[in-house]
Amino acid sequence: MADGRLLIELLEDLTKSQNNDGQKHDALLEHCLGASESDLDEFLEDISSSLITYLPTLQIFISHLCKKFLKASPSLNLQARWKTSLDKFASLLITIVIMNNLHNSDIPGFGELFHNCIELLWWTGNKNKNSRLKLIFQSVFSAILNADGVLGVLVSGIHGHCLKRIMFDFNMIVQIEQEKLLKAVDTVAALVEKCSEHKNDSSRLSVYKACTALLKSLRSHQNVEEILIVNRKNSLPPMLDDMVKLDEESRTHHWNRKRATSNLHNNLILLSSEDEQHLAKLGMSRPQKLSDLPHFLRDLERKKINSIQVLMEFLPCASCHKQALVYFSPDKHFLEEEPVPSDFLYRLPFEFNDGDMLGPWDILLSENTIKDLQKLESTPEVIRAVMKKLGHISSGKWDNYELRCTMRTSTIPVYEIALPDNDLKILWQVDYGFSIRRNSLTQLIKIWAVTDIKERIDKILETLSIVHQVYTSKHLCEVKQTGKGDVILPMILEEEETKSPENGSCNLQIDDEKLLEVHKMLVTNKFVPLSKNLYKSLVLGGFNFTFQVSKKEYEIINSPTSAIVIGRSGTGKTTCIVFRQIASYLDRQLCKIPSDNRAFHKRQIFITVSPNLCHRVKEYFNRLRESAMLAGKKMSKAQFHDYRRKKEKEEDKEIDPMLEERDEEQELDDIPNSFRELTDQHFPLFITYDKFAKMLQETYSIKNLITKRKLDADDNNSYDEEEFHQRSSSIKTTNYVDYNVFQKKYWPHLANDYNFDCELVYSEFSIIKGSNPEVDFLSREKYRNISTKKYPVFSYNRDQIYDLFQRYETLKTRNGHYDSIDRTRWPTYS
Repeated sequence: MADGRLLIELLEDLTKSQNNDGQKHDALLEHCLGASESDLDEFLEDISSSLITYLPTLQIFISHLCKKFLKASPSLNLQARWKTSLDKFASLLITIVIMNNLHNSDIPGFGELFHNCIELLWWTGNKNKNSRLKLIFQSVFSAILNADGVLGVLVSGIHGHCLKRIMFDFNMIVQIEQEKLLKAVDTVAALVEKCSEHKNDSSRLSVYKACTALLKSLRSHQNVEEILIVNRKNSLPPMLDDMVKLDEESRTHHWNRKRATSNLHNNLILLSSEDEQHLAKLGMSRPQKLSDLPHFLRDLERKKINSIQVLMEFLPCASCHKQALVYFSPDKHFLEEEPVPSDFLYRLPFEFNDGDMLGPWDILLSENTIKDLQKLESTPEVIRAVMKKLGHISSGKWDNYELRCTMRTSTIPVYEIALPDNDLKILWQVDYGFSIRRNSLTQLIKIWAVTDIKERIDKILETLSIVHQVYTSKHLCEVKQTGKGDVILPMILEEEETKSPENGSCNLQIDDEKLLEVHKMLVTNKFVPLSKNLYKSLVLGGFNFTFQVSKKEYEIINSPTSAIVIGRSGTGKTTCIVFRQIASYLDRQLCKIPSDNRAFHKRQIFITVSPNLCHRVKEYFNRLRESAMLAGKKMSKAQFHDYRRKKEKEEDKEIDPMLEERDEEQELDDIPNSFRELTDQHFPLFITYDKFAKMLQETYSIKNLITKRKLDADDNNSYDEEEFHQRSSSIKTTNYVDYNVFQKKYWPHLANDYNFDCELVYSEFSIIKGSNPEVDFLSREKYRNISTKKYPVFSYNRDQIYDLFQRYETLKTRNGHYDSIDRTRWPTYS
């Protein structure tokens, strides 16, 4: 037997597993199946109360069960007690965890968990005889309908087909009240009708629309009849004496009213031409009398309910799901003012454009080549000659222009071209990579240098000869395709881009200095595509340019929705963010609000923890923007020469060596502390997370940052406020307590009685305060009982750590200080 706490520890142990450990999953399953009902209830109640914490692990565990049993071969012989136990376990999962957390149905992974639980219960239960199974499905569906917005979120999500299964495959549609089914139909139809993805599918909604319109129209007839019946009951017939007194006109009016009421009850119902069209669409005959109406309305309602099968064919749908999320929780989710079309692509400012009139070959310029061309900035006619020769290479007419006469390497040919009228040489080779304009892996041209320095050329060729040693046969890039007029064409390759040659660089037997050069050429070298924008920007002094990205990076940059990008350092996450930001800034800098056609500037915010990274990204973005703006300048030859003279004068100005770069923190301090004070000139905005928190605090007037908490022990009476400030007066700090402040200002008052490591204690405090989002901090008892496997550091000293935590909180609160977790909870404190 296993108690609930052991089950929780086993589940938490799964969380720490680096991979899908089948043995640990099976161990948890065995304990769940062997647990008593009370222990299982305790286990699932703990999960239910902290579902946000346990959901990812629970989702993987239940998915493992589904793979283990649902997809098992028919010959798999399971013990009867297992099927019974799984039945019980699945039903408790649904009733305790799922039904009590419908308010969390918008959390990623909830829909998949719900789907797997339903499938597991259906597989383990007796479909024909188990009335309890039907009752659970009925209860779940009713609970979903009663929780506002939940049905839309679940049915429109990627696992929404489990609701279709409940209704149709499990035949629960005959068990659920008709009124609730009608509500479900209207919910699904509302999502589909408002969705931009289904604008061209209105014909498939015709049955639902016809039923809805007729029900509205005919119910109005029914309401008129009920009103008239009530009026007749409340109106007494005139007495004989009164009849004598009625004049002829009054008597006529009285009998006409009675006749109209009789006709309304017995004669044909008057319908509009639109109603008649709806009836024809549904293939239904019109009701002859009002007395036929109740039966007719019931038939109409059944047709409307049946239309839900057609409506659900539109789902799942990402656009419908967005709408459902916004309706369900508008504070957490929102729709963009102008949704980006699914086929919309941001254009990087220095990627190839159709107007560049280049040939079939993409030309990529290495970092050294860009530096070579920047040195030629003062001689634009030389840059023009270089660009013309690069255009010849792109054309594929290599033999016509004699571009392969001098070959400098043999393994993979590297060609050298001499430019006329000067001593410049161009080094180029055929390679392969991702092509943005073809959106595929293809052969392309890499330019390694444009220089007249022989020693540099020899050094590059020496490094390339080493680089080519790690190329496989697939990287040799043989030229095979020939088009009309002896034009050589690049081949489209099918190999995966991840099979790149840099993986073999570690096997080279060379010294560290040479290995570093090889690594730079293979891995860190950034290649800029040749384009008109690049040429124009180089001539005018452009400094930074967007470079060639991988296929995966390009997909992230052009993702039509919000994206979470996860990867280790150096994988290109910041590149994707900045390139998407600059492309969006340049392509859609001025947007329009649909409601009033008013123009506004897109306001972008970049947030990071590091002030140094924040400063560097801002500088990089500004240089990219400046280079892109230079490419868009139009000027005459006279204006160009005037621009060059002014630029040269600026460069010749003596720079005062005493002037230093502005302090990064001071740069952030110049930004207003309230979002309400920002103007278009502040955007794009580059700030640290600390600055972001300060701005939120000021914007929402969050003043009472520290909440007086009731701890489970008395305040530390030995606290000496004067001593505290004397011993920490030399420390420059705000009210914010980070680790540096904690170590220098708080730790001396906490560590007198214990020989603990300051950093480990500081980290442990975050477990007490931050491991459960449902409470401000764990009680002493709950902290004692948390998993020793998950939090092993102070497993034998938890009472002492909790004493230190109480003293820390008391000191911090008395001094009006706050730490990172206090700051995270500001919205709930204010």
